[in-house]
Amino acid sequence: MIHLFENIDSVRSNIRPEARIQGVITEGGAAPNVVPDRTAADFYIRYPDAVYLEQVRKFVDDAAKAAALSTGTKVKIDNYGQNRDGISVAMLDEVGFAYMKMYGAKKVQEEPGKPQGYEETGSVSSDIPGMGFEAYSSNFANHTYEMEADALTDIGHQGFRVDAQAMAAILFDFATHPDYRASVKREFGGIKALFGEYQEALKKTYTVPKVPEPE
Repeated sequence: MIHLFENIDSVRSNIRPEARIQGVITEGGAAPNVVPDRTAADFYIRYPDAVYLEQVRKFVDDAAKAAALSTGTKVKIDNYGQNRDGISVAMLDEVGFAYMKMYGAKKVQEEPGKPQGYEETGSVSSDIPGMGFEAYSSNFANHTYEMEADALTDIGHQGFRVDAQAMAAILFDFATHPDYRASVKREFGGIKALFGEYQEALKKTYTVPKVPEPE
């Protein structure tokens, strides 16, 4: 297992600085000074776009294969999930933002900021119009025990209620106003086409170096 992490660390200097490779050993053996029959590790591989992310993923796969080859073992690579950014649609976002304010969202950012990733919903929102809601629901940072505890307090309940009401309102508008629905689909179709052109341009930018055969 140590060979795998060393191999991954050795490629960090050759990948773009925005990339993130985060791993943990989930199975490492049951006793000291005993080589285990099986080990396992779990990795999150992150990059802002899917084109270069595929190359980073190959770096990690090759690192695992090389570790297995150097230790005379076998490796199985399981890609169990992937998150993708969706396509933001102003016709949805602006109405959703208005509903969030109307229903009492706290600490609202008045000025638009950098678009945020869709995470679990991105693969869907890349093919059909969608948007993300994120009402203020905790005084603490994401992925903390304190944030989990806030879910059972008034601040957590308030955020959940605002999210639910805003979602229901915009879904009602989308379902009952054909002209609004058509405008959303028209904007989504145009952005999706431009996003496709952007992806193709990235493939030309992130070219994989060709390594010549040794003489």
